[in-house]
Amino acid sequence: MCPVEQPTTPLPATRDLTLASLVRSPARVYWASFAALFVAMAAWAFANPPMAAPDEPAHVVKAAAVVRGQLTGVPDPGGPGSAEVRVPALYAHTMAMPQCYVFQSNVPASCSPALPADLDAPTEVTTWVVRNNPLYYAVVGLPTLLTPGAHTFYAMRLVSALLTAAVLAWAFRGVAELRGRRFVGLGLLSAVTPMVLFLGSTVNSSALEVSAAVALWVSLLVVLRAPDPARLPSRMAGVGVLAVLLANSRGLAPLFLGVIVLAAVAVSPWRTTLDVLRDRRSWPWVGVATAGLAAALAWTLSAGTLESGGSGGTGVSVRDGLRTAVEKTPDYITGMLGHFGWLDTALPQWVYLWLALAVGVTIVLAVLVAARRRDALAVAGVGALGLGLPVLLQAWQADSVGIIWQGRYSLPLMVGLPVVAGFVLRRGAPLVPQLRPRPVFLTTAAMLLVAQVVAFGINLHRYVRGTAGSWFEETPVDWSPPAAPVLLTLVAGLACATLVLVVDATSRLDERRAASDRSERTEERATDSAPAQVAG
Repeated sequence: MCPVEQPTTPLPATRDLTLASLVRSPARVYWASFAALFVAMAAWAFANPPMAAPDEPAHVVKAAAVVRGQLTGVPDPGGPGSAEVRVPALYAHTMAMPQCYVFQSNVPASCSPALPADLDAPTEVTTWVVRNNPLYYAVVGLPTLLTPGAHTFYAMRLVSALLTAAVLAWAFRGVAELRGRRFVGLGLLSAVTPMVLFLGSTVNSSALEVSAAVALWVSLLVVLRAPDPARLPSRMAGVGVLAVLLANSRGLAPLFLGVIVLAAVAVSPWRTTLDVLRDRRSWPWVGVATAGLAAALAWTLSAGTLESGGSGGTGVSVRDGLRTAVEKTPDYITGMLGHFGWLDTALPQWVYLWLALAVGVTIVLAVLVAARRRDALAVAGVGALGLGLPVLLQAWQADSVGIIWQGRYSLPLMVGLPVVAGFVLRRGAPLVPQLRPRPVFLTTAAMLLVAQVVAFGINLHRYVRGTAGSWFEETPVDWSPPAAPVLLTLVAGLACATLVLVVDATSRLDERRAASDRSERTEERATDSAPAQVAG
């Protein structure tokens, strides 16, 4: 069982910790990381033309319909699983906006058609995500109630970024409550891949699903692997709220919630789990999570979220679905790292290799220095789960919906791999004196930062000039984002760098506290032994 975390004590002010004033408490870490995450996602939101994200038009229409009281719409006989809703013309127009450049990576986004003259005209339009849980859409749809215009799409994205950043920042707060937090922080930074930030900047319920999953992985492992009775109520409150948000994000999210909880329990000491369940202060939040899960299941079953809606199957057998899913696993992995747009904006192979190497540092080190065989198996088991379960799910759904799985669908599970590895390293690294935590952290974090900036720039260039377009010479067909491309790239890079600095600064504070505690214990032992030496 891991030792109980002791309340942290304030340190005297130090000149060399430039961010000390921002990270002296978990609450301050939350707000600092929230601001950095939101700025990074906002930069992504402006760097992509409206509707240039997976199924974004359908999600925008769904959001506009939900805030107008249309939760399910009128089923469309010609489109199984779809339904017709009545929304202002601006949102119906979104279906046409990406048609000229989607799946054509060499075509800039400047070809999008102009907006209709009457933006408010009530219009019937079909959306294929109408059966999704309405929770996320009730939030991001709020800007559609204001005066419509091109700015509305960016406003919806910014609201989604606010929600996503607020949820994801809870993971950074959880890390700040730990003793020996550096490698857990590195695991968290590794989990926040360019794809996670991209999704957070879009109107897509995957944004909420992935951010809640990351935060829940961290929060559960903080509760179970670093117990602190004094902080248990607040920690369980976070777990309860995150569980509700995750369960009500997408159709498969209730399943992912159950898998994450079981996996976190499996890789943690059993005694700690029993202690948490026996503590009555946990019960209200377990009840909140259970109620949220029940509500999500009720919606999914009543709305038929996971059904195709057709009268027959797709003709794809379970065996064919299984084989195809296994063959596409490498594509799923690159999709989790960064495959943008409508899966039409991929990164160069060297960027994927660079990202895989950076993310893999924490995972490989965890296996090599694990304090117990069970910890090494925990890392391997979570990796196998994240890769294997999507294959089984795709095979199960093949006959009803076809081969539709994408890498982003696996993110709620796979983000747990570097996070679990970080917790394993937290326990095993102190047993290896040759392992220098800060140099490893800074080197790996720098690699992650480079990958973030490169991925952002490549995606932005695709929409401004097309994949094959010049990087430096302007052309008449360039698409112009709301801010200069160089400025957007700089802002995104600085925001990601701020996240690294926040984790490093709070880790240094923790390390100084640990060094101070060791010094005090040494002095106490020396003082206690002094009388005996004099007497001798």
